[in-house]
Amino acid sequence: MVSLIGNRLPVLFCESENERKYDSIIFKLMFPNYKVVSAGGCVKVITKVKAYKQAGLPQKAYGIIDCDYREQSFLDGQRKHNVYSMPFFEIENFLFCEEILTEMIKKYGTGGDNTLQKVIVAVKDDFIKNKERFVIRNVATRLHELGFSDGIKKLVSREELISDYERFSKSINLDNLFNKYDELFEEIIEKNDLNTLLRYYDNKNILTDFDNILNFSAGSYESVVLPFLKENSETLLASLKEKYLNAISD
Repeated sequence: MVSLIGNRLPVLFCESENERKYDSIIFKLMFPNYKVVSAGGCVKVITKVKAYKQAGLPQKAYGIIDCDYREQSFLDGQRKHNVYSMPFFEIENFLFCEEILTEMIKKYGTGGDNTLQKVIVAVKDDFIKNKERFVIRNVATRLHELGFSDGIKKLVSREELISDYERFSKSINLDNLFNKYDELFEEIIEKNDLNTLLRYYDNKNILTDFDNILNFSAGSYESVVLPFLKENSETLLASLKEKYLNAISD
């Protein structure tokens, strides 16, 4: 907060550890008239937006967080704090979204007119392959959010821990949670839509895993996506900002 004293621009906190990460680079291109600040994880972004507002500084403060394994109700609830998200699991998925991928195939693609459809099929197949892992991680996240660990510091005996655990476990219907995500992911698979898959697709290697299909003339997808977006920041990125983050404004 001390480093922002004297700043005259509206502030945008993002989920990035430093300025070399994708989040920071992309949001600086999207919001050239903002002071983009690498804030760390989701909780830190939310905390810093609130702290900046409470400090009474005149500039507006916003935050952008990843969807990750978070419930949509949680993401929607952060909007009242000026914290927003794009409908993608994380920033790498946004960089692979259909809008960007389509334009890059037009410029660099050598695989023919059906390249995009081949990529969608490959992403869908990998999503199906890893569906059980995604279900488990979503259920585990919900259990963590329900807060069994919240009472740890007050425990002083094994009997109390056993009692708390039994009470907690009886309050959770795991079958319902598993069924919820089984049904959700089956619906997503049936839609056969790339961006819908990318909302829940957890794959850190997404920018490299499909190079054999794309076969770009200029190099790997990961190596050309940032230069491409820098060249098109006032057109493609501006349209995506309007589509996904239009609530952030001066």
